[in-house]
Amino acid sequence: PPPCLDAWQKSEMVAKRVIGGEGAGAGEARTALRDLLAAWCHVCALARGPLPIELGLDRRARGAAPMVSALLDQALAALRQRPDVAAAGDLEVLLKAGIARPELQERGIASLLQQALQELTEVLQGILRHSGDPAAVSGPTVEPPELLWRAVVDGDIGTVSEIIQQGALVSGRTRDPRGHSVFWDACAFHRTEVALLLLRHFPPDAPNGVDLGETHARNGNNLLHLVSGMQPFTPHAGGLFVMLFERMPEVLQLHRNSRGQTFLHVAAGRLNFRVLRFAATRGFSDPFTIADNAGWSPLSLLEHHLSVHKVAEHPPPCRDLAGARLPSWCRLGALQPPAAGSGSKPPLADVEVAVEDAERGLVHLYAHRIVLAASCEAWHAALRGSKAAVVDGDKEEGPPMHPLRLDPQLCSNADVALLMLRFLYTGEVGECSFKSKAPLLLQLLRMCVRCRLPAALRDWALDAMLRCLDGKENAMVLPTLLLEAASFSLVAEERQFVSRRLVRWFEEWRAIVDDKVGAPRTLEAALSEVEVVVARAEQSAKARAQVMGVHSGSAPLGSGYYAEDPLGKSMRGTVMMSQFAGVPRRM
Repeated sequence: PPPCLDAWQKSEMVAKRVIGGEGAGAGEARTALRDLLAAWCHVCALARGPLPIELGLDRRARGAAPMVSALLDQALAALRQRPDVAAAGDLEVLLKAGIARPELQERGIASLLQQALQELTEVLQGILRHSGDPAAVSGPTVEPPELLWRAVVDGDIGTVSEIIQQGALVSGRTRDPRGHSVFWDACAFHRTEVALLLLRHFPPDAPNGVDLGETHARNGNNLLHLVSGMQPFTPHAGGLFVMLFERMPEVLQLHRNSRGQTFLHVAAGRLNFRVLRFAATRGFSDPFTIADNAGWSPLSLLEHHLSVHKVAEHPPPCRDLAGARLPSWCRLGALQPPAAGSGSKPPLADVEVAVEDAERGLVHLYAHRIVLAASCEAWHAALRGSKAAVVDGDKEEGPPMHPLRLDPQLCSNADVALLMLRFLYTGEVGECSFKSKAPLLLQLLRMCVRCRLPAALRDWALDAMLRCLDGKENAMVLPTLLLEAASFSLVAEERQFVSRRLVRWFEEWRAIVDDKVGAPRTLEAALSEVEVVVARAEQSAKARAQVMGVHSGSAPLGSGYYAEDPLGKSMRGTVMMSQFAGVPRRM
């Protein structure tokens, strides 16, 4: 038989043995399920290959579905009996991958996986509810000796390592008198090296490994809440966070504490951009807009802190465009195109510019080849290759017209096209009907960049746009403006201002635009730009403190806005900061 069919038969035998056996754990059931699903996908691929082979898929599917269902039941039952967050995370990854496979969707197997994924979420939520109870945690829970407790609190990695080597600590779930595991204590006291040591000796998938589902019995914080709030947030802390995040199922990654906050709320309250950017790179965007019990989302919380400290509040000054204005003795402005629909043409006009207006349909504007060709190489080439046509009834009124059609993907508004053409005749912008409409200014900016029009017009369009980025309609251009910042030649200060506006209006933009791929990338770019401004502000604050003779300590980026005031206590009197996450609470 073909190799894939042989693999299917072997996976069937293993699955039947696991189903018929007693005491099979979640890991064994998951492995059998993984091999069974993989073999089924290979068999389906062979049956639909360039040389189709009759393999009796319908008959085999009738036997495969019950086995898949039985393995899923066995894995979930094992997790309920012996909670294991690491095993649950592995099963979650397998289920999500299987649901996405078309081979499994056609035979009804994907629906079984989807149902099991919902049950797994309930199992994980049950683990979270009981994780604060020491009696509910599997593995030894012997209270650690005072020596171990003191070594963890002090960050004495040598003593902790020696205790492990001597066999005095045999589980990452060993608990102190308050019910916290030794690993939890290492994270809570910001002892990242000790926490990493415990992870190496007691990995989550080991029988006595650290419990990734551990939560605080009172405030509901989990391990990601703890690590996101570490100060200073060192590279070791970043590595610890990534290790925990990657091993956790999604339901634990986005676990909400008693205040309704995810780890993103904590990171935003601490101005921990490393964690925020990491989440964005992992495809998170909607979680940034989840509000806690007090109505604060991670982004609104971040925006609050940026506003209080006036980070990138105002756009840079407008550029001086006086040098672009044509001299007073030049009368070229008298030949500029009239408004669309006026029924007139400028003297000697020989170009008919066609604009596909989104509201008015096809609109024609009239200009001069010599002006357009001198302003844009692309137009020069297009006009040289065009054939002039005499418009009916115009044989005695002027020269034949050369057609020039503007790309509707770049410009779909006649007013934008008219302003652009008139600038070429005067070197200045006169009355503008769309100066407060960012989407139309974006069209003008794109035309300037794509057609390499005079830099002064590009600068005017950009300056105008930077001053009208508030409001839902205008905020729609923010992602484009940021992601295409290089082509628009935005300088650092302009990118940072756009990023700040994107943080403010991101939730409104996401409510209108369904872009699950582009949204995280846009958010990550904005956070990276704002991070630079915050870093500069922190350095300035430390320099001021040194000049004043105040010891500011070390405050690396992500540890809070001021080292001496990490929770924003300077704002006392206007807002009260929460004890843990730095979330403002209305007084």
